[in-house]
Amino acid sequence: MPKKKSPEPVDEVLLAKRYDDFIMSRDGSQLVKEYGLDCVKVWEVFGEDNSYGGMFDRPDVPSLGLYKGKLREVIAVAVMTPRWFSWGGGGKIRPYHAPKRPRIKKV
Repeated sequence: MPKKKSPEPVDEVLLAKRYDDFIMSRDGSQLVKEYGLDCVKVWEVFGEDNSYGGMFDRPDVPSLGLYKGKLREVIAVAVMTPRWFSWGGGGKIRPYHAPKRPRIKKV
């Protein structure tokens, strides 16, 4: 049986810089102001739009996953996730809202 690969060590200095950069950004500061760092939710993390200067609400913006936990923990994971950055300031974090299930009526 092959050995389980241990996770890569985290560069604490890089993590701290990216974390602070996100918290100080317009999107990060608004998110923290609205929810607080200790807010526990399911969060959806989006990578940065690949086209310079593009819109974040477009369907080609990559979803990097759903994470449940405190906002502070999700930010720390998000900023170190591949594809968080592609050209500039980084991706987005939003509370996840599951799509409503349609009511199917019997015929």
